[in-house]
Amino acid sequence: MSDRVLPRVIALNEDFLLDKAANRLWDSEVIADDTSTFAPLWWFVGAHGGAGTTTLATLLAPAGDAGHSWPVHEENRVCVVVAKASVPSLEKAHQVLLQGQQQVETVDVIGVVVVAETPGKYPNLVKNKIDVLRPLTTVWELEYLSDLRLVEVDKLAMWLPGDVVDTTRRGRKVSVIERVPVSVARLGEEIVAAVLGDDFMVDVPSELGFSSNKEDKEGEE
Repeated sequence: MSDRVLPRVIALNEDFLLDKAANRLWDSEVIADDTSTFAPLWWFVGAHGGAGTTTLATLLAPAGDAGHSWPVHEENRVCVVVAKASVPSLEKAHQVLLQGQQQVETVDVIGVVVVAETPGKYPNLVKNKIDVLRPLTTVWELEYLSDLRLVEVDKLAMWLPGDVVDTTRRGRKVSVIERVPVSVARLGEEIVAAVLGDDFMVDVPSELGFSSNKEDKEGEE
């Protein structure tokens, strides 16, 4: 079990909270060797409009895009909240995170991705808001990636677990159409590692090359 202590229950701002999905978000017949048909290992949940869930779910093959809802009807209900690096956005992320931890018992929120809106360092107020989140969950900070603003989402490259990440200067200059940015690939690696930890039960397609912790735990019983 996780050593992280959940925060005390506090009154949440109803204006910031998300609805539960009315129906399943993923309904696809699994086709061997076609990763696009595999049920997501985790879901990106947007704390606000324009957070970037669709872009991230496109770049990271194991992820699903839950939009602005909780994926309560899915086989795998592990969630990562996404928010832009601004004070209003992070305040919404804080509220959504607490909602997922305290009020939506059927999901597991394992972290928050903070997406930079501009290059350079964050203003102190933004840093302070991020620091408020750190005791509550894992926080991943994703750098500003200008190239993502130049390409249609459906043209973006896709990362799969096990893909080699080219961290050379030449590799970093490759178009986002050909290869996922290094920082996004590293984010995928860290989320996959978190999802496959001992605390969360997920179904992992064997084609991805991982053993399912759900199968491991069932084998121990």
